Formats: sequence, C-alpha cells, structure tokens
Amino acid sequence: MRRAPEKDLYSILGVTPDATAEEIRDSYLARTRVIHPDRFDRQLQSQDWKKANEMLAELNEAYSILRNSSTRAQYNDLPAGKRQQQSPPPPSTNQQSKSSTLGWIIGVVVILILSTMIGVTLYQSHLKRVATSIMENMVSIPSGSFLMGSPSSEKGRDSDEVQHRVTISKGFWMGKYEVTQEQWQSIMGSNPSHCKGDNRPVENVSWNSVQIFIRKLNRQTGKRFRLPTEAEWEYACRGGTDTTYCFGDGAGQLLQYAWYVENSGDQTHPVGQKKPNAWGLYDMHGNVCEWCQDWYGKYPSGSVTDPTGPSSGFVRVLRGGSGANYARGCRSENRSWGYPSSWVNSLGFRLARDE
Repeated sequence: MRRAPEKDLYSILGVTPDATAEEIRDSYLARTRVIHPDRFDRQLQSQDWKKANEMLAELNEAYSILRNSSTRAQYNDLPAGKRQQQSPPPPSTNQQSKSSTLGWIIGVVVILILSTMIGVTLYQSHLKRVATSIMENMVSIPSGSFLMGSPSSEKGRDSDEVQHRVTISKGFWMGKYEVTQEQWQSIMGSNPSHCKGDNRPVENVSWNSVQIFIRKLNRQTGKRFRLPTEAEWEYACRGGTDTTYCFGDGAGQLLQYAWYVENSGDQTHPVGQKKPNAWGLYDMHGNVCEWCQDWYGKYPSGSVTDPTGPSSGFVRVLRGGSGANYARGCRSENRSWGYPSSWVNSLGFRLARDE
C-alpha cells in the first residue's frame, strides 16, 4: 500500500469522494492546463515556475491514486484523520504561498484569455463593419451595349483605342468609390500608400497585391469580389454616354468631376468629393489610375460580347486618370498599362462583383 499523503487527494483535485472516474479525470486535466510549468519563463519567473512544478507533482500523485479503482479503495480505507478530510489542520506558510501563487496564476490566465477574446471580438467587429461598408457602396450596373474606344476624329486619342461594339450581357456591381486606405489596412494589416488618409484611395499597390486583398476579402464576406474587366470599366465610366467624358466632349467641366493635374496638388484626395457620373460612380476620371483584370492587348476588329482581353500577356490594363494626368489622360477611352508586380503612388483600384 502507498504511504498516506499529506493532503486530502480529493481536495487537491477539487472533487468530492463520490466523484466518478470521468469527473476526476476532467478536473485533473483542467487544473494541470492552468498551472503547467511550461507556461512560465524559467529565468524571468523561476520562483513561480518552481511553485507550479510542485503543485503539478501533487496533482499527478493525487490522480495516479484516485484514477485506479484499487488504489482509490485502499486510500478510502485510510482513517479519516490521516486523510485530513474532515478536519484539516491549518495550512502551513508554504501551503499558503502555494495557494496564493495558484490564485495569481489563475488570475493572470483569466485576464489573458479575456483580453484575447475582447481583442478578437473587436477586430472581427471592425472587419465586419469594413466589409459591410464595401458591400453597401456597390452600384448596380445594368446590362447593355456601347461603342468602346474612341472615334478616329477625337482629339488626343491613341492608336490603341479602335472603336468597336461591345455587349455586356449581364448586369454587375461596381464600387461607388475607389478602395480606401482604411479598407485596405483592415484586410491586409498595412498601408503602403504615399499620401496617407483613411478615406483617401489606397495607392502604391500592385496588381498582384490587389489579388491577395480580394482573396482575403472574399473569405471574410463569402462574396466573390474581383477587378472589373476593361470593357466593364469603360462601360461603367461612360454611364450611358458616348462622349469623351461622362459629362460631354469638352474638358471644361472636368474640374467638377476629377482630381487631375490642374487641381490635385500632386496628391490624392478623399474619395467621393467630386461629382459622380450618371450611374453614381465617383472619381472615374481622376484621383488614381485603376487596375483592371485584363491583360493589355489590341482590341478586336468586330463586335464582341463580354470581352475579357487577351488570354495571356505581360502587362495588365490600367484605366482612369490620376492626379498626375492632364485632361487627355482622363478620357473615358484612355488606356494605359502596368506590370503586375509594379506599384507607384498613382495606382489604385475599385472592386466589381457579379450580380
């Protein structure tokens, strides 16, 4: 028979003498998780580590006796005085110290758990708010057809703007605003922008990094956000018009609709401060150039439906003017391109998704 222990084993494990084997096991596991010495740094908190180690030894001894029906029965046969169950003597100073340390350990663990839970809850709440703001600020774009590109007579046009008929067979959603720095920061955990401001468009982002942002956003929301195709972008920018800008052929009103070289002060500005186009989209003609999904390439010579650009390439399409562009670079038809891994402080994006 084992020697009589100095403390009541049931008290050590925090169970009653009629506890089941399962209850004894669960209580043992719960207590060892709280005070396991591996939770403490041996150099910085050596005393706490030693005390936790002593308490763990007591728990192990108590459990090794009470988990086995035979040794438990032998322990139960011990006189009550030796088991110290009915009238335990006053705790020694060492016992009080151990009890105090255990209480401190449990208190610290509870605080850490609660702090983590609160932090996770606040972060999840913030992500939900950001994701909700993105979804709420999407504009429904109807299906339809339009002449993509520019007429050969248009002043300032480039040779890659060959005019052709495009049909958008299905409606889709388009971001009312360019994606902001706050939204990027919330999803990605960093802000690469040169001109800082929560409500300014995020810039200095590559096409590749935008794809990572979209994948993370889709996991958060369960939606299928994406970049617009080049055809969708121009269709949405025109807002039902066939003119050089969404408001007409002349650049006289551009100051009311866009941040470009004439008024930007060589910096970006908070989204949505200028007039929107007829479909409620802001900053399509300026602020930052916007990545599209397509590879850059020549336009088709005939009519097409739902084009997605070339099947391969080495540069991606950029659309819309920026604060560094003159008026000709802000036209609805103007095309540009960038390497997928490149970023400068005039490159941003807006989101699209299918209906």
